[in-house]
Amino acid sequence: MTANKARILITLGILAIAQNTRAADISWTGFLNATGAVSNSATPYLGSEINERGNFNEVVLGINMAVDLGDDLQLAAQLEGMYGDVLLDWAFVSFRLNEATSVAAGKLKYPGNLVSEYVDTGYLYPWIRPPQEIYGHDALGGVMSLEAFNGARILYSGFKDNVEYDVQLYIGAITEEAMSHDRMFGLSFMLSTAASQLVLSFNRANMLMTDIPTAPMNDKNMTILSVGGTTEWRNFVAYAEYASSGTQDVPSLDTTVWYTTLGYRFGKTTPHVTYSSMVQDTGIGQTSWTLGLRRELTLSAALKLEWQRIKPDAITASGIAAVPMLVGRAGLFGSIPTESEIDMLSVSVNVFF
Repeated sequence: MTANKARILITLGILAIAQNTRAADISWTGFLNATGAVSNSATPYLGSEINERGNFNEVVLGINMAVDLGDDLQLAAQLEGMYGDVLLDWAFVSFRLNEATSVAAGKLKYPGNLVSEYVDTGYLYPWIRPPQEIYGHDALGGVMSLEAFNGARILYSGFKDNVEYDVQLYIGAITEEAMSHDRMFGLSFMLSTAASQLVLSFNRANMLMTDIPTAPMNDKNMTILSVGGTTEWRNFVAYAEYASSGTQDVPSLDTTVWYTTLGYRFGKTTPHVTYSSMVQDTGIGQTSWTLGLRRELTLSAALKLEWQRIKPDAITASGIAAVPMLVGRAGLFGSIPTESEIDMLSVSVNVFF
């Protein structure tokens, strides 16, 4: 079956479920991100074409639905259109065992970070892109957040004294562009109030790089530990996350990342500043400052502007000796830029419906 036929069948399958279910039992939501960016460097950033030529390729449309099948059974799915393709972002069936516990199986969003479960819905957070030192998916850089995985989870939720808490235990596997994460299991804990949220997470998986069978991380376990929090106080908004990863028998790939964001709301306008850092023992890393401005256009649309200054660090000689496949890498760039600091401008319109 070709990829296009598979996408068509996925779409028709979801529509068929919708047509055979009472309209009152279906809920539809969606989002649109339209982003343009340009930098002052010829070296591409984030594995894309963000360079001195600029591009408007970051256009994403997402449509998601939830169907109540009765008897505590629910089906949910999301389709995303990007780069001319239609992808199944996530799709799962869940069953509520009791008021506090449910189980789900299918393709599930990774729950380990503050915004990982809605990372593509740009309207729901202040940045144009969540800090890529954590939320990027470059297998040769820092791997601190994962995409949707095929597997199952059990979720326990509770509420007491105006505090909600969720505990997720999950197993599964992920096949991303450059690397597979097999035999994966993890645990996440979320604590939230009306104004704050705290997330603690553990994930372990066996890595496979089928295109590079001699890669030193092949068939090795990688462990990710992360903690993050966000809060609102009066008109102040703050985000902070820290994550570290370690790879079995390859200590040179040990990576530490963190960021802090502080913003202030002036009516419909929220300026914010973010400092991010990524350090890997190979020498690869980067720091960045981001100044951003978010303007609410309507109750479900926002305009965002950002200026980012990135200072990348290239792999060292000892890093090349330990992990030769990383030669020519610096930060989250596809190669080593000639500039010591790179400036990038981005503009985005985010709509949620």
